[in-house]
Amino acid sequence: MLFRHHTHSTAFSLVVDDFLVRYSHSSELDHLVSCLSSLYELKVHRDLPHNTYLGYTIDYSPTSPSPCMTLSMPNYIPAMFFRLCPSGCGSPASPPTYTPPVPYPDPSIPTTLTTPATPAEKT
Repeated sequence: MLFRHHTHSTAFSLVVDDFLVRYSHSSELDHLVSCLSSLYELKVHRDLPHNTYLGYTIDYSPTSPSPCMTLSMPNYIPAMFFRLCPSGCGSPASPPTYTPPVPYPDPSIPTTLTTPATPAEKT
């Protein structure tokens, strides 16, 4: 859910216990934190090189020549491997063995269709 302050440029999203806050000045964040701290116990991470929200790692580079935001889930694939193969998956050094493909008929060779003989035709 997205919430916005009626006079500041502050906006934040709240999903269960995960906040993502957008603000223009640190005083706006301080105001939000002070209001919420009076009601709830908060953990505020201000100076991280990247943020995490709902399992995503968010890396924002506003000062680069072309500002860029990157969303990633760096722990997702290793966690999925562990969940699906708790004893470990095969080594990448041993490639899987594949069965040969089913041969398909050559379309350039005409084929004749035969129908099975009926009981009257068998006699």
